[in-house]
Amino acid sequence: MNQKEAYIEKAKARLDEFGAEIDRLEAEAAKKKAQGSAEYHQRLADLKGHQKKLGERVEQLKDASGDAWGEIVAGADRVTDEMKKSFEKVRAALR
Repeated sequence: MNQKEAYIEKAKARLDEFGAEIDRLEAEAAKKKAQGSAEYHQRLADLKGHQKKLGERVEQLKDASGDAWGEIVAGADRVTDEMKKSFEKVRAALR
């Protein structure tokens, strides 16, 4: 497996982990009756938007090469960082 394939596999795994974490947060919120919270809904929508962006970046990575590869990787890394921050905000909203 070359570096490109390894990065794509790692990005796919992160995407799956983020999806599972979103599902877990939705279940936790349901238990805590946070479903009516506008802030919670906005934070969850942000997470799903970031998840979609990361999925798009992963698809772009499959066909990218050279300079485009570096730009897409940087974008995927930014989206990953944004998702991590959004997860923290959702967790804080559920406390």
